[in-house]
Amino acid sequence: MGRLSQSELSLLGGAFAHGYEAARAKRLFQEGLGATEADDLSLALGFPMLVELGPDVDDPAGYARDRLCKPLRRLEPWPRNAAARAARAIASTWVRFPDTLTPEAEAELASTEGLAAVDVPEVLERLFATPRSAWFHIFDFVFLIEALVGGEAALEAALPLIVARADEWTTIHSSYRIVLLGLGYVFDRLPEHRAAAFRPQLEAVLDGYRKFDPDLSNSKHTGVATRAVDLALHGREGYARSADRTTFGPDRNFDAFFLDRPAWRELTQPLEPLPRHTSPSVQWLVQGGEVELERVGDWSKLTFQDSKEEAQRHFAGEWGRAGTRHSAGLLADLFARSLVKHDALRLTQRGAGRFVPHLRAIVDDAETPPKLKKAAKALLAAVVPS
Repeated sequence: MGRLSQSELSLLGGAFAHGYEAARAKRLFQEGLGATEADDLSLALGFPMLVELGPDVDDPAGYARDRLCKPLRRLEPWPRNAAARAARAIASTWVRFPDTLTPEAEAELASTEGLAAVDVPEVLERLFATPRSAWFHIFDFVFLIEALVGGEAALEAALPLIVARADEWTTIHSSYRIVLLGLGYVFDRLPEHRAAAFRPQLEAVLDGYRKFDPDLSNSKHTGVATRAVDLALHGREGYARSADRTTFGPDRNFDAFFLDRPAWRELTQPLEPLPRHTSPSVQWLVQGGEVELERVGDWSKLTFQDSKEEAQRHFAGEWGRAGTRHSAGLLADLFARSLVKHDALRLTQRGAGRFVPHLRAIVDDAETPPKLKKAAKALLAAVVPS
């Protein structure tokens, strides 16, 4: 009860291949935490740092083009018939935004060629051949590969290429580091007995970097990539060794993906105020429980590259996956006064089975603030018309 079948897992893609046996799911799965049964597992597997696959669309090339030209990662599922096009387009050459793709990327979007495990090494070689800076596209590339061919195939193809350049870690361009960071998330979605096969190569990456930084304590050149590997492999020990290795110091958003729950609660400290361009992570709730909801703050102050709409859409996309009363209240507030009302409505409709009872409880609670009560009534009326 409350768990997806194997056929349902396969429809969601490779990030869900091992389901409830994934190492991270075993640590963090909580039935009923998400807005749907699928979200219960997606949150435990590390959402939003994964790709879910969804139904085909009529115009896969147009869909992929539009999504790749957004300035911030979108969090809804990738249509199956657009996913391979997008992965190949990202690998083909640098994808520029806000509204231009290169001719090489356009050619990949027009292609009907799929992507199988045997294709991944060649696609990765293309990705690594040209320096680029569209970092979140490369995240999506890693997670698209995982979704399409599985995490093990992604690790098998990428790690030899990265290990071969480990001695050049301070000079190779950022694509290698961003792919390595993405692989940290992928590694944690394997069952422990399967992940063991990749530990020696990941340790080899750290060994290569130790030639430049023997105690793995210097953030120069690497950002969070080797920190992700250190945390994924060594947990609490890695945290103690590399706690200053992110731009802002210890990062609760980032560390929430790699630490186990006791270590995260003990070691991490809130950053107040949050750094610019940093949105509260729904993984705080996964790791820390409902006490973390008090730290979510005012979504109306969020911005990304001077765009409040993009920041609000990303915030709604994360917190709309948590099926708590607090999330229902956030969606009601977003529906009432944000720039992404349609997103708030769509997410509430998607998780109506869990959100509608929460919205009714908000409306019926005598202690609910009047503005929130009014917002919850409006959202209820839109989701469940009388």
